[in-house]
Amino acid sequence: MGQVCFGGMIMVAVALCADARPTATQDTGTADFGHWESEIGFEHEVAPDGRQNVIAPAFTYGLTPRLETEVSWDYVMESPEDEAPARRLLTAFEFKGRFWEPKGEEGPSAGVKGKFAVPANVSGPQGSTDPEGYLKFIYARPFGAAELDWNVGYKYRGAWSAGGNDRFFAGVCLRYRVGPRWQWLAEIHADPHEHREHETTGVAAAGFKWKVRPGLKGDLLVGTGLGRGAPQLQISVGLVWQL
Repeated sequence: MGQVCFGGMIMVAVALCADARPTATQDTGTADFGHWESEIGFEHEVAPDGRQNVIAPAFTYGLTPRLETEVSWDYVMESPEDEAPARRLLTAFEFKGRFWEPKGEEGPSAGVKGKFAVPANVSGPQGSTDPEGYLKFIYARPFGAAELDWNVGYKYRGAWSAGGNDRFFAGVCLRYRVGPRWQWLAEIHADPHEHREHETTGVAAAGFKWKVRPGLKGDLLVGTGLGRGAPQLQISVGLVWQL
């Protein structure tokens, strides 16, 4: 099956309150201790070798003031060129924790995030059902209304360190708050190409997050690929609400 390189759909909100949408580059925020957050996202991608749509609901719970856990489902609909459409469902378990943060409200912080996903080939003649996931290091540095986040991580598919689709990735994201309701986003995310050895592709994206009302936020992110074989267009739109 023709594979479509697609960027992530994860974002975290202002300061230390987490909403897992829509950027691939994370900050160190986690869900409020003892509270649930729910989200629903829709992704659309146009790449040289086909199109892809993703519907992604998720539930996140704040286990401690510094640690959250999440369960999510990604329903992936792929339409490769010159091949039959394929459908996949991925059930993922994730965690994110801060292991270092400032004593006050402002200052740098660091954390780690991990993901383990079990795919199922819902339809289509081909498709891998190998488990997959990643582990990433996060560093966040606020500058007044702005914040810069850096991520470095390692993706795998199948057995850990089996080598087939294992690869490193990195990203940087600038977040800028405008008033109490808006946050503007700009991101560059680099990822070695899955099917071309020693070739790196990436996505440059920009968008915003909007506080619709207390406990409910909407977001939009639009990106374009960097490098041969990268997506030509990516659009992500979603909602996050606190339960």
